Amino acid sequence: MPNSDKSIILSAFEPFETKRLKLSGRLVRAPVWSGTADEEGFVSEKTVDFYEKLAGTGLGLIITGFAFVTKNSRAVPRMLGA
Repeated sequence: MPNSDKSIILSAFEPFETKRLKLSGRLVRAPVWSGTADEEGFVSEKTVDFYEKLAGTGLGLIITGFAFVTKNSRAVPRMLGA
């Protein structure tokens, strides 16, 4: 018997486990730009608040947004980086 829409939605919030990873749910936040870094690329209070809110949403995995590794590789303002 096929899953009902309700059971599909409920299964998205059930724990999921592989050999190396155990998640509290199956929903994943994609690694997209949040625009919350300070002018230099450092974590700011806005960054902390943003990820704290995401952590309370029931997502099983949060992948942080893209980040620059050298000053000349910054793509957009307020991008996290070194």
